[in-house]
Amino acid sequence: MAKANRITEALFIERLVRTAARARNLLAPDDPGLALMDLEIEIGTYLDSAAINEHITRDVFEHIQATPALWNLHRDATQPLPKSGVSPEKRRQYVHSRLGRFVKAYLGLTSLGEALLQPSAGALIRSYTRLG
Repeated sequence: MAKANRITEALFIERLVRTAARARNLLAPDDPGLALMDLEIEIGTYLDSAAINEHITRDVFEHIQATPALWNLHRDATQPLPKSGVSPEKRRQYVHSRLGRFVKAYLGLTSLGEALLQPSAGALIRSYTRLG
């Protein structure tokens, strides 16, 4: 089933658990893990119709930034859980790394190397992995 959904088995199981926990109100509605799951699902929908090129990871982050609903999910996903001891920057790094790996796995691509972006105020990312 994971392959049919173009995700890893681990992510498939995680989604099953989070979906069941959400349905039973076992997680807070503002749980950042739920926001990350929803963001990945929306990104998958975007990827299904996006023009795929080696810069698709950059394109995904630009799409997140340009789409208010995705921007809100991103904001919620990057908030560390209270009392977790994780800094907002570490949580942001984790979420961005995970989204990059998600794009790579979802499209079945390989890494071609890192690309650095010109510094820009308000940019979500400073670098990304080119895919092919």
